[in-house]
Amino acid sequence: MSAPFTKFPSSASITPNPFTVSIPDEQLNDLKTLIRLSKIAPPTYESLQADGRFGITSEWLTTMREKWLSEFDWFGSFVEFYPILQLFQEEYTPETLPFHLIVPSLPGYTFSSGPPLDKNFGLMDNARVVDQLMKDLGFGSGYVIQGGDIGSFVGRLLGVSFDACKVNLCAMGAPPEGPSIESLTAAEKEGIARMEKFMTNGLAYAMEHSTRPSTIGHVLSSSPIALLAWWTTPTASAPNGATMLQKEFYIHKPFGFSFFPKDLCPVPRSWIATTGNLVFFQDHAEGGHFAALERPRELKADLTAFVEQVWQK
Repeated sequence: MSAPFTKFPSSASITPNPFTVSIPDEQLNDLKTLIRLSKIAPPTYESLQADGRFGITSEWLTTMREKWLSEFDWFGSFVEFYPILQLFQEEYTPETLPFHLIVPSLPGYTFSSGPPLDKNFGLMDNARVVDQLMKDLGFGSGYVIQGGDIGSFVGRLLGVSFDACKVNLCAMGAPPEGPSIESLTAAEKEGIARMEKFMTNGLAYAMEHSTRPSTIGHVLSSSPIALLAWWTTPTASAPNGATMLQKEFYIHKPFGFSFFPKDLCPVPRSWIATTGNLVFFQDHAEGGHFAALERPRELKADLTAFVEQVWQK
C-alpha cells in the first residue's frame, strides 16, 4: 500500500520502516539448479493413481517442477492478504479508512526472524509476540484479531489471554459434544464429510510435523523437490484442535466466524457456538482454506461487518 496509509497512532513506541525485498541472484540460481538436478522417484502403483489417494502423483510432481522453474512463485503468509489490502485502498482514502489493518508475519515465516534456539516456541509464544507488536504500534487500548489455519489458534489464544485483544474472528478444529449432525444444514453436512475424509486420510503430515519436527525439517530443507513433494493444504493437527474445546480456551469476548464450504474442515455454526460468545456468523457459497486469497471481497465484507457490529465507538 502507498505511504499515506502507513501512519500509526501517536502513542506508537516503534516506527515501522519500509522493507525492500532483495534476494541475491546467486541464491535464486542455486535454487533453480537444485530443482533441475533433483530426481523424481520412479513411478509406482501408488504414485500413478490419478485420484491422489496415496499422495501426490508422479505426473503432478513433474509438471509442478517445470512450473516452479519457469513461472511459479509460492504465496505464503502475509502475501495472501494483499488482495484485501488492495480492496481497502481502492475504496478508502487515508482519511476515510475506518480502521488500521496490520498483517503480521508470524515468527519464522517469510522474512520474520525465527524463534529462539534455546527453548520451545509454541502458539502462546506467537500470541504474546503479536500482542506486544500491536501494543508497540499504538493499539494497546484494543484491537481485533482475525486468523485462519495456524492464525486461528493464535487468534483464539489472543482473545482468551490478552486484554488488549477485545474481539476475535477465528476458527476451531474439532467437534464438540452435544450438537447433533441431524440438525445441520446440507452445506454443513457436506463440510462434515470433507472434515471426516481429511481427518481419516490427510493428517499423516501433521502428525509428522507435531511429533518429529526436527526430522521432517531436515528432510524438507535437503531438497526443493522434497519440499514440493510435501505439498498439501495445511491445517492444524488434531491435538491442537482438541485444545480449543477445553474450558480455558472458551472466548468470553465477542467473536465471529466465516464459513467457507471448501475448507478442509468446515465447522458448523452450532459447533462453533459451543466455544465462545459467537455474535457473528457468515455462511458463504464458495471459498476454501485460503479465503483471503480466494475470496477477498467476501472476507473483507465479513471483517468490516464484524467490526461495525461489535466495536464500541
